Amino acid sequence: MKSKAGHYSARVGVATALALAARAFFAAVAMAIPFSPDSPDSLAPETAAAGVDLLWSVNAATVTLTATDGGSGVAATYYRIDINGAEGTWRTWVYDSGLRVGSRRHRPVSGVYTVNHYSVDNANNVETTKTVSVIVDSTAPSTSDDSDGLPHSGDTVVNFGATDAHGGVAATYFSTDQGQSWVASSQATIPGSSLGINTVMYYSVDTAGNVERTPTTSVEIVEGGGASLVADSGVQTISAPPDGLCAAGHADRHGHRGPRNHPGRLHH
Repeated sequence: MKSKAGHYSARVGVATALALAARAFFAAVAMAIPFSPDSPDSLAPETAAAGVDLLWSVNAATVTLTATDGGSGVAATYYRIDINGAEGTWRTWVYDSGLRVGSRRHRPVSGVYTVNHYSVDNANNVETTKTVSVIVDSTAPSTSDDSDGLPHSGDTVVNFGATDAHGGVAATYFSTDQGQSWVASSQATIPGSSLGINTVMYYSVDTAGNVERTPTTSVEIVEGGGASLVADSGVQTISAPPDGLCAAGHADRHGHRGPRNHPGRLHH
């Protein structure tokens, strides 16, 4: 027959086992639930930007910001757009389908757009500000020539100078046969054997793909002769546009329509 003390010890042992089991159960539950109002949240949320290309583009970009938080949840995301270094105003992100950056009234506007952004969670943890850039170049380059308009005898060189305010000049092309073929070069040589008025067409393309309208100049060659230097110039003559390219047929500065087989022009 057991004593009262033995019964008491048995009851204490069962109670202790139950308490330990309960503690283990609630500890497992706490580990399975990342956050509760009674647990601390010391980690800031993370915000990811999408729709951004660091290369120069002729079009604006649709930027999306998506924030995640494994603890108390995201309270808000904030953004600020700086244009060409000029700081904008901080605003609350409310664009689920994205925000168009780099345009005004549905038209692209050239410039460097820096999108600053960060998020805050419900425990007031603040994310470190991140930045992404939208770089828009919707302006074509500008090319000039150094033709003096005077008659020349012998081989005559015409130089082209191209400038671009944003992405930079990718290539300059010229043609001396009314656009039947194009040469990728910043210098044209008119042979001394080509007597009479020689029309030189030219244009440039920038790194974003903007194509300049086609200016023209003319070089008059008079008696005196001379051999063609084009074969020794080391430049590439293009007899037809690359696959997938065609002319835009823009008018030049004199109102004349350019040829329709320029290299570097995209189908419209």
